[in-house]
Amino acid sequence: MRQPRGRGGFAGDGSGWGRGRGSGSRSGSGNGCGAHRDDARPEGIDEHGLVARKPELPRRGNRRRDRGARRGIDLGDGLFGSGEPCPRVHDHLRLRERQAADADGTEDNQGEQPFGQNNTNLRLVGRLRKPAAGARRIRLDSDTLGQMAGLRLLFFGLPLAPHLLLRDGHDVRLAVLSPVDAPGRRRVNKVLGPSHVLEARWLPGRLEQAIEQALGSDEIDLVVSWFWTRRLPPRWLTRGRLGAIGVHPSLLPRHRGPNPYFWAIDSGDEESGVTVHELTERYDDGAVLGKAAVRIGDRDSWQLARALDRPSLALLRDVISRIAGGSPPVPVPQDEAGATWAPEPEGDALHVDFQWSTERVLRRVRALAPVPGALLDVEGLELTVLRACPADDFPQALLPGEAAVVGDPPRLVIRTGSGAIALERATLDQPLGTGATLDGPALGRLAAEHLGRVRPQGV
Repeated sequence: MRQPRGRGGFAGDGSGWGRGRGSGSRSGSGNGCGAHRDDARPEGIDEHGLVARKPELPRRGNRRRDRGARRGIDLGDGLFGSGEPCPRVHDHLRLRERQAADADGTEDNQGEQPFGQNNTNLRLVGRLRKPAAGARRIRLDSDTLGQMAGLRLLFFGLPLAPHLLLRDGHDVRLAVLSPVDAPGRRRVNKVLGPSHVLEARWLPGRLEQAIEQALGSDEIDLVVSWFWTRRLPPRWLTRGRLGAIGVHPSLLPRHRGPNPYFWAIDSGDEESGVTVHELTERYDDGAVLGKAAVRIGDRDSWQLARALDRPSLALLRDVISRIAGGSPPVPVPQDEAGATWAPEPEGDALHVDFQWSTERVLRRVRALAPVPGALLDVEGLELTVLRACPADDFPQALLPGEAAVVGDPPRLVIRTGSGAIALERATLDQPLGTGATLDGPALGRLAAEHLGRVRPQGV
């Protein structure tokens, strides 16, 4: 549902340019944590959220392809298989199709910095995509595994982490999976067994009881959270003999909260990253156990979230291996003077002010992309802007907030306080209401046609 916004927009005349003051944005919907009705449970999930039996796969003609399907996840397509980002950015998990349609060619790990300390023996396990130039691949080798004793873990979060922690030699006593769609569930269920996996999505209001029943009197060494979407109750935080740790997708204490991606980009930070920290009853304020930095560059929120996937899991495994090996990282208390809060954007944070400089406008567009996106109303032509760039060619007579269609191929440009931006990609909302995604030239042609038909009152 679109957020209410003020009247305004770009008023067009017959010359193909117009002026206006309106701009706004759409808010995202949901955080992937909604409750589901019991009668909507898929086959193979019992009333307690446990996997009663493995669903059967349909027979296919290609046996090799069947074997790949039965494996459940393919590490060859990124850390989450389908490249899903961490769930703290609402609605990003629903945008795989947009990522597939993105033709900009941005590499997920371009510009990443080496992460962690004393981790020269590490690289990721599995068949991964070819890394970007300068990226490091790490694997827990046999020497490292031989020096560490496996920990008994209580895990909360996305399913790939417990799968790799099992490979690292740890004993995942119970994996409580986040209520969001992410590959790897079938493999974790197969390896751990149905009595050691809980699906949070099928246990609304009964999750705490189900966890207590599944754990029983089992002893736990460490509680681990990897992009869990809910606050953990204090009694679970103290269940581990060695405490509880989690990962946050920012360089704490900066940008604590549910949406650090938006605020890191919108604030103009040169780099973001991930932090492994001790879990406390408050959000993201525990002592720091390790950090990994990644340059932001021109990434939008979706691209930044994906760029942090690999270092977040690699750093978590590094910290856990050091704890298991008897040389845990020294906890470093966070500096409260440098703490900032990163809530979901709302109100003014969802709007673009074209009195700003071009660089500031583009940061806001990237921070809001791809969801909720920056919504522009060009005299009834509603566009959700997904990508824009500085414009060199624009009518100098334009004032900030005025728009024009220029060039061949045509481009829709909007004047800013220090120059202009050109729209490179946007989703069409109205008047057609198709939700089609258009590139720059298509947007230019559509805007020229629309502004040629619509004339403001009094003209």
